[in-house]
Amino acid sequence: MSGAVYKWVINLTYYVVAHWREIIICSLIPIASLPTGALEYSDVLVSEGTIRTLFTKKRGVYIWTNKRNGKQYVGSALDLSSRLSDYFKDSYLKHQTSRGSAISAAILKYGLSEFSLQITVLGPSPTRESISTSSDHIQLEQYFLDRYCLAYNIRRMALGPAPTANLDYNKSNTNPQFGKAGADGAAWNHKHTPEQKALWSLTRSTPIFVYDACTLTFHSIVFGYERLASLLGVHVNTARRVCKSSSVYAPGQGSAKYIVTLKEVSREKLEAIKANVTPKSTVKRVVHVYNKQKSVLLKTFSSVNEFMKFSKQSGSLVKQLCESESLWLDEYFISYDLIPGADNSLGSVGNFQPKLRERKTSVPVYTYSADGTFIKRYSSLRECVKELEGNRNTTTITLMLRIEHKELYHGLRVSYTQLFEHPI
Repeated sequence: MSGAVYKWVINLTYYVVAHWREIIICSLIPIASLPTGALEYSDVLVSEGTIRTLFTKKRGVYIWTNKRNGKQYVGSALDLSSRLSDYFKDSYLKHQTSRGSAISAAILKYGLSEFSLQITVLGPSPTRESISTSSDHIQLEQYFLDRYCLAYNIRRMALGPAPTANLDYNKSNTNPQFGKAGADGAAWNHKHTPEQKALWSLTRSTPIFVYDACTLTFHSIVFGYERLASLLGVHVNTARRVCKSSSVYAPGQGSAKYIVTLKEVSREKLEAIKANVTPKSTVKRVVHVYNKQKSVLLKTFSSVNEFMKFSKQSGSLVKQLCESESLWLDEYFISYDLIPGADNSLGSVGNFQPKLRERKTSVPVYTYSADGTFIKRYSSLRECVKELEGNRNTTTITLMLRIEHKELYHGLRVSYTQLFEHPI
């Protein structure tokens, strides 16, 4: 072994011994990467002009990655170009380093040429007063802070002031709080800020990724099915089904189309999901109702929607009835097609009036003040709950129990029947 090689091996050995913890941790921790559609700059010095100007008055999230050691930093900004321009100023980096910024210190040490940058733009800049834990760029930043080990992020909360370093105070037993526990410690009986509590409540919910089905790029991240239901304008159960289906979903006619998933997915996966979507048929399907023996046609409905309104059944249940041998109301057979050999003339059939089973949620309810003054009539329990709670996803069970036990609901008395004669 030559002297040069021997010296190289010795130096490598010393480095491994000195940094073995860092080497093991870096090899085990996954590298954070912004969702599909993020812009990537491997040479930020060459792209400085673009970074400084392209994202003016646009909000979003960015990730710095050290090419040498893989350490990362995630941040968000109201104005991405304004915020990212700061990283090209030595005066700013030195000032932030004095305040305890790890990413600023690292850029000064290694130089911007040793860092790559990822950027996700989420839309135009909002006003500073409107920023909260529910803001999309705050939620996305917090997602990465919670799930990745980002070495340059000293603070693990996306919302709040940057930490100010006080090195003498923070060193070991020079810290007045060092070694103190329980009631002797300054943190005893400490109350977290409302912002911190709101973020914890938010990020403990299920993270859901929403992608634009047309451009196959990241749209937003929401936490919890109720927030997704609010975004899509649908019931929470529909939002839950959308997540599990991993298919293209459009909330309404003419609205934007989304792909909703429970985890980050690549562009290739998004393309596969989009390719597997079968377009919905625009042809109206006729629904035929026969007797239990399938021998006599009793009624024909011109469309599924018409039968749904008549029977008060959901579309999925109508489909199940038409595609199986199950009976509707235990005495009627439902089919999309006419049955050959049956009496399909409708000549000997009178008015079709089956005994429909009413659901309590479809029964109208009447609301009265505590002193008995009539307030309003609602077409169903659901409509009553929706207006009084301000949330269409709230369960009707509480209201049903209040009616049963004759207790007030939001200060009102609710009844299935009119308590006295009054105009409606």
